[in-house]
Amino acid sequence: MARRISIFAAAAVVALTASNLANARGPRTGTVMTPFGPVYNTGSAEWKMAGGNPLLYQEIMEQKAMMRQQQLLIKQQQQLMKAQNGKKAAGSNVPTVAPTTPVRHRKKKRRTYDPTHPVTSSASAGAKDSSKTAKP
Repeated sequence: MARRISIFAAAAVVALTASNLANARGPRTGTVMTPFGPVYNTGSAEWKMAGGNPLLYQEIMEQKAMMRQQQLLIKQQQQLMKAQNGKKAAGSNVPTVAPTTPVRHRKKKRRTYDPTHPVTSSASAGAKDSSKTAKP
């Protein structure tokens, strides 16, 4: 009987120790992957700011991207202003950045109706057939 109790006690200790060890490793962090690529990084500061909410995380990341884009545009404007001011003052051969213009594509010409063409004119084909069969 004592042997059974000791085996049961040892099994209980092993079970409790294993569950505690599994929880002791800390929170899972890393990049969450989907078939379409990485979605978010659970170890990042932005993820912690979002409090684990994926929608809030996405909003924070969009704000960061917009700020980065705005900073890049400001930097490009400053470079353009420097280049233009340097060219006016010194008359040097500093290349200026031309603003990009959208490329306009030519529109395709539409086919017009041709009454003499055998494919586009069904009325003329019908008229030819009626003239062959009908006699005045």
